[in-house]
Amino acid sequence: MFRFAALTVVAAVSATAAMADFAEYGKAGDWTIYVDNSRNLCFAERVDAVGVVTHMNVVSLEKGIASMGVFVTSDEVEVPGLTDGANRQITLAFENGNVFQGVVKEVAGLPANYEGGVIQTDNPQFMEDVRQQKVMFINPEGDMPLALSLEGTKAAMEVGVKCLAEHHGN
Repeated sequence: MFRFAALTVVAAVSATAAMADFAEYGKAGDWTIYVDNSRNLCFAERVDAVGVVTHMNVVSLEKGIASMGVFVTSDEVEVPGLTDGANRQITLAFENGNVFQGVVKEVAGLPANYEGGVIQTDNPQFMEDVRQQKVMFINPEGDMPLALSLEGTKAAMEVGVKCLAEHHGN
């Protein structure tokens, strides 16, 4: 089992693309990539059919520096550990058998119906699994695990890194 190393430099992502400092940069499949000029970053966002919002903010693919936000927006979807209060431990597993432990951090300024948080990482293997695997399981050992589709994440990360280089010089 892998552990995430704490990051002090990665900015948390606000969960609404309607904010004034956001501009749409492009698309990659069903992901939309945004420029967030207020925090000097770019991020990809996808909302699935049941209202789970996924954000990815990749700073460096090679170093695995990124943050990934997962937010539940419907009372019909509940994930213990993701939707139950302050900063908490979380387990993330992939079909290839890799399992990661980390802490989900709450984000201020989210819309009222968003529950969840952000996972920050500097683990290249985690980022490679997000890029290459098809599904990520959130708290797979719990009573109500969430299977999160990773379809299109590789392309979305590539467009996000291009956006970051163009708009923020990284």
